[in-house]
Amino acid sequence: MMIKNSYPIIMHIPTDTKWTQPLINEYRDKLMNGGEIIHCASKFSGVTVMQIHDFAYERQRASKKSGLEKGDTEILSRRVYVHIYFSSLKKAEEDIKFRMQFDAVKSDLLSGAYLTPEDQRFADQYMEISYWGERITGIEVKKKAYEKRGIYHGFIILVASKEKDTNRALEKYRSQEYV
Repeated sequence: MMIKNSYPIIMHIPTDTKWTQPLINEYRDKLMNGGEIIHCASKFSGVTVMQIHDFAYERQRASKKSGLEKGDTEILSRRVYVHIYFSSLKKAEEDIKFRMQFDAVKSDLLSGAYLTPEDQRFADQYMEISYWGERITGIEVKKKAYEKRGIYHGFIILVASKEKDTNRALEKYRSQEYV
């Protein structure tokens, strides 16, 4: 609705969002190696990409003009500025966080402790467990699943409707917690 009504917004988008992943992949090497990229804020390098994106929303009222009924999905094409940032420090922190979670769940599995539903999903997704009868003999990382997750560690994506400047977008986004 904010995009529909042309409000100026800057919002964080998860790195696993399908439409932003190709952009990250396109700029990954430049961001990680610092080539042709604006170095903004301490510890971050960033780039801004203008993109036309389709937003879908459910209509609250019928529209004779567009021929849509109440409840129909309407598609709006709007220009947005995608700000992609990379921090090697953030990447290291996220790698360590994953490793700590892996070790904690591994420890719980080996000790026979109860796993929370979140930990069980984590184990199913990232752990290769070897059994001898009913006894666990080994736990290894599922390499493909970890690589798929780790490929986006260290990246932050902000989407803005108006702000074009890479540095300014990050400043405005960070200042919102003080406003």
